[in-house]
Amino acid sequence: MKAFLRKNARWLTLLPVMALMTGIFCFSAQPAELSQETSGGIVNWLLRLLVPDYAALDPARQAEMEHIAAKIVRKGAHFAEYALLGAALLGHVLAWRSKRGLGRPRAMAWGLGTAYAASDELHQFFVPGRSGEFLDVLLDSAGVAVGVALLWLLLRKRKGSA
Repeated sequence: MKAFLRKNARWLTLLPVMALMTGIFCFSAQPAELSQETSGGIVNWLLRLLVPDYAALDPARQAEMEHIAAKIVRKGAHFAEYALLGAALLGHVLAWRSKRGLGRPRAMAWGLGTAYAASDELHQFFVPGRSGEFLDVLLDSAGVAVGVALLWLLLRKRKGSA
């Protein structure tokens, strides 16, 4: 089994990258109404879970809390999905560049993730009710950087303890 994994690592590491990119694309392809409905359900559930007597609050106060929480949930989801993509991209790049240092693969993984983030924001220009935002590219790029850094640190720690 180890021989199979080692022999096919280049292609096997592509699977999580493609799965994450497909998921990101599908979420970005949702029209604004559907996207807001999806995140709104999560926000409402979280507020009911975390805020005592949320249901008893004034509707204006609930709407204000929902608006703020929706921003946090949406931006947090962006950051998290791109952090996962960054880690997956680094794993894939390392599978292709196995015996070289980690410096260039980290930059390559970050660059690929950032390019995908930019293309995703461009894609959103063509989705009803959505828009591409430069600040989202920056947030997504930061998520990629964190994912790359976390996997690199994990690999360094593992290498040091081996």
